[in-house]
Amino acid sequence: MKVYTLITGTHRILLERYFLPTFPFEKDTELIIRYGNQDTVDGRFDSAGFSETMRQKVALVLDAIAKNKGGDTIIYSDVDVQFFGKIKSVIDNYLVDYDICCIDDSPSKNKYGAGFFALRPSLHVAELFINVYNNLDNFRDDQPALNHFIATSDNKVGLLDKKLFWNTSGKKDYEAPGGVLVHHANWVIGVDEKIKLLDNVRNQINVETNEVR
Repeated sequence: MKVYTLITGTHRILLERYFLPTFPFEKDTELIIRYGNQDTVDGRFDSAGFSETMRQKVALVLDAIAKNKGGDTIIYSDVDVQFFGKIKSVIDNYLVDYDICCIDDSPSKNKYGAGFFALRPSLHVAELFINVYNNLDNFRDDQPALNHFIATSDNKVGLLDKKLFWNTSGKKDYEAPGGVLVHHANWVIGVDEKIKLLDNVRNQINVETNEVR
């Protein structure tokens, strides 16, 4: 299994404080970090240059597929993610039945989350992400583009169990579920707000037992 993430300067603190210290290095698991161009002033969602950062991200996914066709499972993860347990066997089980599995971003209408997903590299999956890459200018960012092309794709696409691969769904009165493996700190804007969210969720979880305090 190969896990890819894209990092720009504004988000380096998230890599160093949350992503790397919690990453579950397991047997046959490799982490690949791509350092991208800083196309935005502060890295904020929907700011000037954000779409170019998303273009770098989709290009990284396509590069990963090209280098691993018929081979290792690929995970793409945004860097505003923290881990609470091992994920390899869980992901491998999902990909027995699916070509791609995404974190569940409901209640967003674009429920297939582009911030954390796993895939089996193949020509069909590559075609999906080529469509996303070539049409990014027609969408707000990569997630609505991904959801649009999933709807017309022949790939089998599933959602990861939200109790294991979790985000707050934008709720202010959230409570992290016991047994959570991955937390994606989306639904907030700006690095400072992501840090607050990551810290608050981490304070809710006993990292030794992986249960809610």
